[in-house]
Amino acid sequence: MELFKKIRVNMTVNAVLTIVIGILFVLNPGGTGSTIALIAGIAILLSGISDIIRYSIDR
Repeated sequence: MELFKKIRVNMTVNAVLTIVIGILFVLNPGGTGSTIALIAGIAILLSGISDIIRYSIDR
């Protein structure tokens, strides 16, 4: 049951964030491209940092 509660919370957070991002894109269509690039850049950066940390811990 604990797993289902975590999944439900994750889905709720995901839905809220998706709605907020959608509203921002609709209200600021000119900045959407740069916003997407910024979000993708941050995600890639965090992924790389995470990989380095995991590699260092596993060694």
